[in-house]
Parts: sequence; structure tokens; C-alpha cells
Amino acid sequence: MAILTKDQILAAEDLKSELVDFSEWWGGEAWVRGLTGQQRDDYEASCMRASGSGRGVRLTPDFSNSNARLAVKCLVDADGKRIFADADAKALGEKSAGAISKCVAVVRRLSGMDEEAAEILRKNSLTGQSDDSTSD
Repeated sequence: MAILTKDQILAAEDLKSELVDFSEWWGGEAWVRGLTGQQRDDYEASCMRASGSGRGVRLTPDFSNSNARLAVKCLVDADGKRIFADADAKALGEKSAGAISKCVAVVRRLSGMDEEAAEILRKNSLTGQSDDSTSD
């Protein structure tokens, strides 16, 4: 097996897309693309809210409209360009929960966001920070 170089890794076309049937939406199909590492981190951070101040700051989960907020990041056209802006999440959140859930399931699979990773995020959000966050 060959050892990859930095240039090879950065040049890799590694974002997967899948054409998904959305019968709920005019009986059509749409492309769903997996997240980049940065998009995934940004999305997961957006599901947390800080409350309090100083040393009493706590992180709490904020999953309001989170499925639509994820879906708008991953619905793309045939060229891989997003068809929704983040600001469209509120409007998309008013559409079929079944269709949004279908999209989110594909996004999670394509992005490696399995249930175990989601559980770790939930546990960390309940404690406010991970056990090693106080070490340098």
C-alpha cells in the first residue's frame, strides 16, 4: 500500500454525493452531498449554546430545527453547488419531516456521522466540556 503525500490527500475528490428520491417534494430527486470536515465541525458547534459567564459558562444542546439546518448544507445541484443558504433552514424546516429525515440520514451516512458519534456529542453537551478540557 502506498504512503500518501500531503498533495495527494488535498487533491483527492473525496466528497460523496447521492441522488435521493424525494417523492414528498413533487415526486422528484435531489442530490445530497456529504459534509466536509469543517462543515461538520461548524454544524456540530451550531448545536451548542453557551450560557452563563466566566467560569460558570455551560454548554447546552440546541437542536431546534437542527435537521433542516443540516439539510440546507448538503442539498446540492448536479455541479455540487449548494441550492440552499443557511438562512433557508427556517423555511425548509416547515416542509415534510419525513423528507428532511431522509435527507439527514443520507448526509449522516455520507459524512461518517454515525449514532456513536452523535451520542458522544450529546454526552459532552450534557457535561458542558470534556474531561480533558482543563489540561494544557
